[in-house]
Amino acid sequence: MKKIIIPLWILLLIIPLTAFSSDLEKYFKDFEKAATKKDQKALKELIYPLKLTGEDIQKEIINSILADNEASSGDGAFSLRALNELTNSHLDKFYPVPEVLYEELMRNEEMASVLKKINKKNIMIFDNIGVKIILVKDKKGWQLLFWENLNNLIH
Repeated sequence: MKKIIIPLWILLLIIPLTAFSSDLEKYFKDFEKAATKKDQKALKELIYPLKLTGEDIQKEIINSILADNEASSGDGAFSLRALNELTNSHLDKFYPVPEVLYEELMRNEEMASVLKKINKKNIMIFDNIGVKIILVKDKKGWQLLFWENLNNLIH
């Protein structure tokens, strides 16, 4: 009986991540299409309208996408080649936000005002080779909340 229960638990863990994976794949394909076309209207739908310390993060990310600079780094850094690398090779590295990180994010008043509207199960994190991405999902679907150092994926 133990041998049957263990595989069932593994299956129950894998199925939700697979659903997230295909959801994320569609989201990033849409993102890639909007970025390639430099479609600002579509990008605004795919990027959460976040404002932190008076800065319009959504606008800054869109400007970075329009610049498409492989040499850029830091907050909002972007290139189509790095996005393509993320979409084609790294979507399996997204995971639900860990409790410790969630609590840390909630200490920032502006970030907390956004995250408290989102079910914690609908916050996904990517943290690999210095690239940090936070995605949130609401009734509209997935939206990028924040990213930094995306170009690390190609350097």
